[in-house]
Amino acid sequence: MALLVLLALCAQTGHWEGVIRQEGRDALFSIDLDNSPDWRGSFEVPGSSAPPLALSDVHVDDASVSFDIPELPGHPEFKGLAGENGASIRGTVTQDGRTVSFEMRREGQAHVKSPPASTPIGPRFIGDWMGAVEDVKVLLHLRPDSSGTLDSADGRAKNLQLSAIAQNGADLAFDVRLIGGHFEGKLSEDGSKIEGVWTQNGSAVALVLGRKTR
Repeated sequence: MALLVLLALCAQTGHWEGVIRQEGRDALFSIDLDNSPDWRGSFEVPGSSAPPLALSDVHVDDASVSFDIPELPGHPEFKGLAGENGASIRGTVTQDGRTVSFEMRREGQAHVKSPPASTPIGPRFIGDWMGAVEDVKVLLHLRPDSSGTLDSADGRAKNLQLSAIAQNGADLAFDVRLIGGHFEGKLSEDGSKIEGVWTQNGSAVALVLGRKTR
């Protein structure tokens, strides 16, 4: 029995091509799932310039598969069941309170593309920061668990996940992979601001982040 369960779990590994069924149009995607040593995965949209996004909370139990994509707006949650031959998975995607169906088929071996791991963030960086990229006000949130998000003050961008956060002394860098953004800056001696450069789509602009007080 244990061998059969192990074979069922291994059957979920691979490169999967899928479609999300939406009103008016279908959305294509691909998923890579691997379990060496622990379950992990990445998500891509074929033909898109967006980078591969890491899956989180990947759970595989016999024929069921579930995972989240925290870097996407609305934090979509996928839950599916494998078909009898293990070559397909069908289920639902829940995003911003709305649920639609998806299906995907295995098309090859897994090639998971994971972002670099983030480093611990020192206490002087933890908290909320505010600045402006040209005329767009942005809010940066850095958390004790070495994670963070970026919002725009006008609400058009919300909870954009940071990745590859790297802090070394007074220096801080991070990526916002969903929009192709990268920041590098330095904390002032009094800890009140982070002065740096925001790079996106080949353009670089100054970005000064001031600590946001409540």
